[in-house]
Amino acid sequence: MRSDQYRHKKRMNRIRLFLGLFVLIAVFSALLFFLVVLLLQKGLPQVPELQTENLQTESLTGSIREGASKTTFPQVPPALAQAQTEDVTEAAAPAEETRPSGQDFVMPDPSSLTDTDIYTFLQGPKSWERRVDWSGSWCNKILADQTFGAFGCGLCDLANIYGTLTPYDCSPIDMYYFAQEASGYAPVSGVGAIDWPDLRKTLKAVGIESRLKRKNKTYEQFRDAIAEGITAIALVCSDYDSTYWENVSGHYVNIWLYDPEDETVFLGDSGNPDHNRQRIPLRYVYDALKASSRYQYLLVTSADEEGNTWKHDGIKIRWKKPRYYH
Repeated sequence: MRSDQYRHKKRMNRIRLFLGLFVLIAVFSALLFFLVVLLLQKGLPQVPELQTENLQTESLTGSIREGASKTTFPQVPPALAQAQTEDVTEAAAPAEETRPSGQDFVMPDPSSLTDTDIYTFLQGPKSWERRVDWSGSWCNKILADQTFGAFGCGLCDLANIYGTLTPYDCSPIDMYYFAQEASGYAPVSGVGAIDWPDLRKTLKAVGIESRLKRKNKTYEQFRDAIAEGITAIALVCSDYDSTYWENVSGHYVNIWLYDPEDETVFLGDSGNPDHNRQRIPLRYVYDALKASSRYQYLLVTSADEEGNTWKHDGIKIRWKKPRYYH
């Protein structure tokens, strides 16, 4: 008798446990159902779309930083580029417009250029702190995980040539973004220097023809090439000659206005305000050319306004205008 009662009691306990679990599952299901209905009525939160970046791969070798590995860097959207350059220009004394613009502009005869016609932007923060002519706030812009002042010499030279030989002008930062669109220039973290082919392609996109050149066997050959060209970008290094440049591992400079009487040139040196806009012997440049680079200089040979695909005009970032600027 007791055994039957025990089995009956055990069976009832199992039934109660099953019914309890069933009720618990039913309540949970009902709550889940009402929660789903509530979310559907209010609308599900939107998940942001992931935008794919336009990545380019380019090897940066033979420029100021030698032997950089092949890597990628996202292109900067034009809207962002514009946002980073919209600023107030440093005030300067007004000057009369002396060059016609647009289709009326004719590339000046190199022999008619004077030093006040030549653009010579400076790249570094010390120049900007002192508000030296041609310096600008672009020096402190963080690009490719470094400040523009650490690598922007080649881009300053491009902006010099663009401003001097076209009826338009741009800041070195404007040129930084345009060079990425016009060439294979793809700055990466810690390596922002623009390479030789990209210098040439960027100039070609604004109607300026140039040739990449290796160091001539003799100074006389180099001198004759410079005399025939309009301007040149040269890569100098104090390891080869430290007469004028000291402690320079590799630096682009811009030379103009060769004078055959004393064989000097007008120097645009973005890295040194004491060198910038000085006349120096052309021999200094030849002796210091960096022979370990695959090219040593770029020679500008002609400019054609009709070939300019950019026509960017105006410098919106803060900078120090010289009084003779127009």
